[in-house]
Amino acid sequence: MKHHQSEEITDLEHCVANTQGGSQPYVLVLGGSIANPQQVFTIVEKTILPQNSLLKAVDICLKLVYVFDIHYQPKCSGAWQFLENVVYEFKGVVRSNLLRDFRAYMAFKDSAMC
Repeated sequence: MKHHQSEEITDLEHCVANTQGGSQPYVLVLGGSIANPQQVFTIVEKTILPQNSLLKAVDICLKLVYVFDIHYQPKCSGAWQFLENVVYEFKGVVRSNLLRDFRAYMAFKDSAMC
């Protein structure tokens, strides 16, 4: 996720066109703070997709990565895998033993409470 103060960016399209990284989808937050941004976008293939909220931008970004079967960037793969496996519960997708173990723990914990 990238965060820029709005006064630092005068031309969003120019900024996105000149960003390194190519086709990997990412979330761009402009102005305000991460908790209360002024503008939020999902960027994919240098295409700017405005979003209504940070949650929606993350949702769209994750779904783009999933649909296009893109490998997560190493720096953020743990967070994306957590969302993919625990929050969204995508079936048949387990890329990490740690996440598999966490899901098994959560399933056991839920079944023990019944």
